[in-house]
Amino acid sequence: MGKIVLNSANVTNAAKGLREIVVPATSKAADKLANGYRIDPPGMGVALSVIEAQYNATLDYHVQNLQVAVESIEAVANGLDITVRNYLTADEVNVNMMTVPGLYEGTRDGQSYGGGFGDTGLARTFTSPLGGDGLQWNDVDTIIGLGAQIAALGTAGYTAYMSPTYLPTPIVAALIVANGPSMVTVGRRLADIATTLETEVNKQFDSIATSATGGWEDASVVEYRKVITEMNRELAQMQKAVAAASTLVLAVTALLGAFWLAFISFTGPFFAQISALFSMQFGPQAAVVQPIIQLLGALASAAWLKATGTVVSVLAAAGTLILGVIKEFGAFQRFDEQGDHTPDLKQIQISWSTA
Repeated sequence: MGKIVLNSANVTNAAKGLREIVVPATSKAADKLANGYRIDPPGMGVALSVIEAQYNATLDYHVQNLQVAVESIEAVANGLDITVRNYLTADEVNVNMMTVPGLYEGTRDGQSYGGGFGDTGLARTFTSPLGGDGLQWNDVDTIIGLGAQIAALGTAGYTAYMSPTYLPTPIVAALIVANGPSMVTVGRRLADIATTLETEVNKQFDSIATSATGGWEDASVVEYRKVITEMNRELAQMQKAVAAASTLVLAVTALLGAFWLAFISFTGPFFAQISALFSMQFGPQAAVVQPIIQLLGALASAAWLKATGTVVSVLAAAGTLILGVIKEFGAFQRFDEQGDHTPDLKQIQISWSTA
């Protein structure tokens, strides 16, 4: 056995810093993420509910991993306290904080894809409309946004009544009715959480935890550094996942917003044009006007079906793009390296000892 060689003040200060600075920041970030990643009804819409379900399942995993991080960081601080006591009372370090009791004991380990779908804004439209908290002042923008989309669909639907060949347009457009204001809010919130994780959690944890090693020279410091490196890697992965999720939500919002702006701008004038022709279809000119109405409806429908298809294709491409951004750190594989749906931080053995 080797004799302990360390600077007890450095270790004590590191334990205090982790407990008083990093743990509260991590806990706050975990709470914000747990309460802030869901998109209010109708979410990303019917057509994108598959993407939203995967998004929910992924972030649910990271919420739980981040909650485990709170206890894991506290366990490191407790381990450093034990290290100092070992230094004062013995000749060797023997720290084993592998079992972290409390929050995570007996809870489920990650939300399934099915659970992610049940948590989509589309599904919650029927269980908790307006976010489940009733009508609030901050719902005004959502009501206006959804109202504009529904009004455009209603106008398009009445246009289709006059020109049946136009009917596919409102049907397909209805599949991408989404809660744009909520998506913007969630996207920005996730970006703020990612920044917090990077600056107030990851960097602080690395700096404070590493400061304990100053003057620590026995073999146990090697194992301690390994623990810190593994935890820091997991924390960095969580930060990247949240940042990527923010990018995904905001990218989808921008594409859907562009579609609806164009569709709403087109719907009114086209309705007026078809209405004018519809009023002229009675009498001797009906034989000429009716085919024109149907032709215009068919042409417009073809154009908007193509536009909708383009939007969906672009959204799919955006999804591929975001997945490409995520691919380098596997965010949509949830970082579940063991493949057992248990947060990876829970599986890091927080222990170090003198050889």
